[in-house]
Amino acid sequence: MPYADPSNHELPFQSGSETSYEAAKRANDFVGEQGAEVLHWLQDQGLHGATQKEVAAALDLGRPSVCARVHALEKRGDLQKTEGRRDGCAVYVAIRRRS
Repeated sequence: MPYADPSNHELPFQSGSETSYEAAKRANDFVGEQGAEVLHWLQDQGLHGATQKEVAAALDLGRPSVCARVHALEKRGDLQKTEGRRDGCAVYVAIRRRS
């Protein structure tokens, strides 16, 4: 699922920190699931899209997690930031890919 660097499927961690490394390993298990959940929910929103704040509320996820998933999905080409804004926040829409 979405990672910032598609060639590296490990989450980043603080070099030299065993705690950071272990946290990144544990997070790897749910990052893909969260990314898929965020993408599917945004696909359901159609052209109305959603802000990160709306995604966090709808999926009961923390804003930092949503921010990371949205950024990775945008970088991967699955989401696009629109010119629209709601409640001071950018609106994102899912990109429909042709088969």
